[in-house]
Amino acid sequence: MEDITGLGQVATAVAGVANNAIDKISNAVGVVYNDSAYKIKKDSLRKVYEEIANNENIDSFSKAAIISNLKQDLKYYKNQRNIISKTINNINDDANVDLVDDDWLNFFFDKARIISSEEMQNIWGKILSEEFNKPRSIPKSLIHTISCIDLELANTFNKLCCCTVKCEESGENYIFLDYNNFTSQLNAIGITFNALLALERFGLISFDNPIGYCIIIDSENCAFLSQKNKFILKPDKKGRIPVGAVLLTVDGNVLCDCIQKEYNPLIFEMIKSICKDNIEKIVE
Repeated sequence: MEDITGLGQVATAVAGVANNAIDKISNAVGVVYNDSAYKIKKDSLRKVYEEIANNENIDSFSKAAIISNLKQDLKYYKNQRNIISKTINNINDDANVDLVDDDWLNFFFDKARIISSEEMQNIWGKILSEEFNKPRSIPKSLIHTISCIDLELANTFNKLCCCTVKCEESGENYIFLDYNNFTSQLNAIGITFNALLALERFGLISFDNPIGYCIIIDSENCAFLSQKNKFILKPDKKGRIPVGAVLLTVDGNVLCDCIQKEYNPLIFEMIKSICKDNIEKIVE
């Protein structure tokens, strides 16, 4: 079987950090997540199954319950192990993994054990690698939220984040979502009114349609960066810049920084629609 790190036996700085991260997780959670331990666990459980099946002192119902619990335990272990394998190649080679809080890791893996979808495991792996790269950057409230949302809503949030731009000054993500004028285009990619309400209920966004939100800045203009454009926006006389119908919450901003995003050209069109009186310059 492949080494859980995916790095083989190559003695590199990255491999060293990956192994340190696995040791950190194992010490915090109390389970060893290396390749040989996984094989030992499977082999041990197989022997236990046989012993239980052949034990005449245990009734059939109890045998079924015990074996079911053991199988579930192995499934949880495999889910956690898969998430770790998706994590470690994204850990920076200068990450100080010892700074990650043990209680945070326990909370994370208690929730992660039930995540069996590979797509959701990819998200969890990105979040775990982000915490190793920037200890104490991922709040527990976000871990709780993503343990509750389904894959469809997670994909909707990802599509929403493909419409984000980052404020050059603050580093915050903004969406500039013009739901009224781009309803059909947004619905076509799964960003529906009901989906936005659901994301708001889970605490990832604030949704205010049709009035929308404004941010206050105290400078003459502010730059927002997408993957392809730079927008220089100027505030009105009260220092306000309209940013559309959606604001990312603290948890939403953190999750947005964790996920892989593709540029959506709707960004360009929606900013021009929302900020037509605020645009100083667009650099393509």
